[in-house]
Amino acid sequence: MRTVARLVTCSAGAVALLAAAALPAAAAGIPPASAGSAVTVHVALAQSDWYWREQKTDLAGQGISPPQALPDQTVPAGDLAVAGPEGPTGNGSETGPDKATFLGFDVTSIPRGSTITAFRISLPVDPSSGAQQVNPTSTDILACASTSGWSGGAGADSFSGKPSDSCTATSPKVTTPDKGKTFAVDIASIAQAWVAPGALNLGVGITDSPTNTTAPYQVVFGPKSALEKLTASVTYLPPAPVVVATASAAAPAPPANAPPAIPSAAGGGTVSSGGGVLPGPVPTVPASTTTATTTAAGPAPVVAPTTAPRALTLAATSALPGAGFWVVAGLLFLLLLAVSLVLGDARVPVRTNRDRGVSRALRGRHSAARGRRPLIGLPHSAS
Repeated sequence: MRTVARLVTCSAGAVALLAAAALPAAAAGIPPASAGSAVTVHVALAQSDWYWREQKTDLAGQGISPPQALPDQTVPAGDLAVAGPEGPTGNGSETGPDKATFLGFDVTSIPRGSTITAFRISLPVDPSSGAQQVNPTSTDILACASTSGWSGGAGADSFSGKPSDSCTATSPKVTTPDKGKTFAVDIASIAQAWVAPGALNLGVGITDSPTNTTAPYQVVFGPKSALEKLTASVTYLPPAPVVVATASAAAPAPPANAPPAIPSAAGGGTVSSGGGVLPGPVPTVPASTTTATTTAAGPAPVVAPTTAPRALTLAATSALPGAGFWVVAGLLFLLLLAVSLVLGDARVPVRTNRDRGVSRALRGRHSAARGRRPLIGLPHSAS
């Protein structure tokens, strides 16, 4: 039983050693092998609004605003619209689209510092008779990054409240893959700025191309029930793990007013003109050898060797120990098992000599007493 107990104890000790060796890898927070794989999520539309160039903000030039925005009968309530061509906005010589839509998506589920590889939006076109579509397959619609803040609303707002945008001819183009039933665009290049550390999510504008000055069109997105459930498909790469870097200290340069150094005859250092000995380079650090040449003006100063800092990168490895660890652990287990078998409870019989000490003396006296007559009334002594 003792052998079995010791075998169980040795096995438990070996398991404890394995667990202790594997614990540092788990405690170090090493990311899993799939930490750099792409992730796809769906983000919801958080707010939206659209702006109309003809919306009046000044009645008869008297500086009086209308009591409420004028409705556009071609765009049902709750829908969004985009229309062109470009025209004067009423602000000096500026031009702009006839209608422009702005969208804001909730990207809080995407970690800061991620790399967005795809941000796909698909806007449904309202098929109702109240939504007036003019050339619904227009190729003049662009997605442009908003550069100022804005708030969602019911639409048909004046251009005086429209956010500015960075719309150029190279902005992502909004196209229809199904002949005017939906319009789709990938705004990964715009959305990347939304997840940068410290950046703001200002949304995206769906607007007319600045180069379109002649082609009229209008596309109405909806209905309202479809826009309330609108989401965008986003694919991104999570941020890279933090890299710990260490830098070796570079040898300090000699002061500008230091006296010129002269090679020491004893080796291992240089002798300054002031009589002191300057330390030589550390033997264990490789350094390029600089040969000083002597001119009429005096010996050239010796440049202190420097070493470039090195970066230590922690390679992402698996949290489980390697094969070498398991080989060593197996040998340790076999060693403990052999020791337990050798130190088992095999019992060695010990011979006892009954002819020594007090027992021998008592038996001698008993034998002598038997040679004589026994004592009357006294019992024999036990052997």
